Amino acid sequence: SGRRHGQSQRPLSDTCPGIIMASDGSDVVLFLEDLVDFYLRNMREVDLSELFEVIRELGSGTFGSVLMVKDRKTARMMALKMLDRSRTCQSNFIREFSVSFFLSSHPNIIGGYGLAFRFKHHYAFAQELSPIGDLHSLIPVNVRLPEAVVKRCAVQIASALDFMKSKGLVHLDIKPENILVFDRECCQLISCKTGSKSYKSPELCQETSMEILAADPRIDVWAFGVVLFLLMTGMFPWEDATLEDRKYRRFVRWQKASPSKFTPFPWKKLPSLHSMFHNLLAVDITVRGDATDVLAYMDLLWKNKVSQKARRRVGTKRKRMDLHPE
Repeated sequence: SGRRHGQSQRPLSDTCPGIIMASDGSDVVLFLEDLVDFYLRNMREVDLSELFEVIRELGSGTFGSVLMVKDRKTARMMALKMLDRSRTCQSNFIREFSVSFFLSSHPNIIGGYGLAFRFKHHYAFAQELSPIGDLHSLIPVNVRLPEAVVKRCAVQIASALDFMKSKGLVHLDIKPENILVFDRECCQLISCKTGSKSYKSPELCQETSMEILAADPRIDVWAFGVVLFLLMTGMFPWEDATLEDRKYRRFVRWQKASPSKFTPFPWKKLPSLHSMFHNLLAVDITVRGDATDVLAYMDLLWKNKVSQKARRRVGTKRKRMDLHPE
């Protein structure tokens, strides 16, 4: 092949939405280019109703929807990711499909079936169907998840991100909506087209020219840190990572100073994780850690134990509520 190997990074604007390539010259990129070329040459327009029975819509957005469908030949239930052809370039669609299919060999990244279609109004590809749904739908408003559940999710998401990093790929939209739950022991990462403000890293929030900013796996590490904080506390640490945001400004001041001098709420609730969050959420991307750094904290107690005095106060309050129901 006459293609040159190198280590340069692709700017965000030069890639398809969703998972993107962080490096340009690896064997992974060459393989994906061949896969894209194959599907571009062989994908033909087909009739949706002839191939699948549509059960129901699982979700929708600006670019398309996700359908629960049943394969008419095999009777297999699957999720069909539908992208509006009027809003989607075919080559970008094939690239997204190829990357998703390539990554699906990892146990914590959504499984793909290698099936891509061109329907009358949509491009589509088939993926594994989650029987439970996404992690976001399972989080009660302002309620934290059990520590054991968060730890299981943390280990699996970290493994998925580490795998993507090893392949030179960046997700750019890590959030609970993109983490599917299959059972008590298994969650899987999926790709999406839209970044979300609350999970964006400082460099993404501050960058005005997406032509300049190159994809870096540490962008995903930041979003991963925000997700873990949300799961542990039931709230976001801030609305967006800019100095106009008061909560973020306090966090930056805390990170720059000695953490023991002043700890802003609600970080006080997670004393054993201060160093972990300072690492995952390092404002300076050059010193930000890896997703797998969370593994060093698995043996620690992530949440403060409730004191006996606090338990008695809660118990007394509950008794009063039982005696005087509204």
